[in-house]
Amino acid sequence: MKFKIPKRTHLLEGIAHLLVWLLFFTSINIDWSINWFNTENRIGPVAPLSAVVFFLFFYLNAFYLIPKYLKTRKWWTYGLALVLTCAAFEAIRLLLFYLFTRPDWQNSSAFFNELQSEDSLIVGRLNPLFVSLQFSLVYRFARDWIVNNVVIDRLQTEKLQMELSVLKAQVNPHFLFNSLNALDDLIDRDPSKAKTYLSKLSKIYRYTLTSMDEDVVPLSEELDFISDYIFLLEERFGGMYIFEKKVSEKSQDCFIPPASLQLLLENAVKHNYGSLSDPLRIMIDVSDTTVTVHHPKRLKKTDTSSIGKGLANIKKRFQFLSNQPMVVEDSLEQFSVSLPLMKSIGK
Repeated sequence: MKFKIPKRTHLLEGIAHLLVWLLFFTSINIDWSINWFNTENRIGPVAPLSAVVFFLFFYLNAFYLIPKYLKTRKWWTYGLALVLTCAAFEAIRLLLFYLFTRPDWQNSSAFFNELQSEDSLIVGRLNPLFVSLQFSLVYRFARDWIVNNVVIDRLQTEKLQMELSVLKAQVNPHFLFNSLNALDDLIDRDPSKAKTYLSKLSKIYRYTLTSMDEDVVPLSEELDFISDYIFLLEERFGGMYIFEKKVSEKSQDCFIPPASLQLLLENAVKHNYGSLSDPLRIMIDVSDTTVTVHHPKRLKKTDTSSIGKGLANIKKRFQFLSNQPMVVEDSLEQFSVSLPLMKSIGK
């Protein structure tokens, strides 16, 4: 899962970088320092080159080479990239030195003497590439360590918030009140079915409480839970909503976050109207890799902001648990949500 660093954090980091570089470029020009800009001892265009190379190589290594190669365990590619980068910078230095001093390099010894001189970016006294390499490695891994700790803390907080929201969505006074009202009516009409209704209601709450500590549950358990939940909805609304399921046999070994399907069905019933003459048909299609809930779009004239909140909670759960995204398709006539199934956590 990718973590988006807030803009405010980027701004503070940029200010910190600016202050550090101002301090750095100031310190290298004071008396006790190595004085990279001293043009009396070094060729004019070559003198500041070391400092510029330090700056460029720092960001190139910290924000491109390390993430692209080192952190992906491409050790040899990273080493080769470092060698080529250092060689490129040294070639630029030699070119500048040649253009401004016009030395006699027809003698190969003169060329190799300059290559090993104090001005060399690789083996010279100043050695800015080696220093920049150390600084960029320390900076990048320290930065990633801080970001990873922030990510872990945020994910733990969001996980607790999502668990609480799921619990509220299932064990809430309105659902319990409506269920008990339906049960009361059913006791008078059909005592035998009322007993079945009460049994399924208790199974729903038992599943809710036992699954709260689990990140994922077997799809088969979630489908059993959904069957009980659909039974309660059908008894409450009669034939106003029709639920149909298609389940692939190969999906039985998959996993899904608990109550994620229930939240989708609850959203469908809560925000879309159905009638006995024209019931809303809600389809649950389970393929080998996804489970999709789709239905015609018949929005009620009520506040629909909670749709986005419910879907956002489910989306965050899948970002935390799976590499595959949740897919929402919202057209004028149809609404569909596809959830990726997992063979195991994180896949």
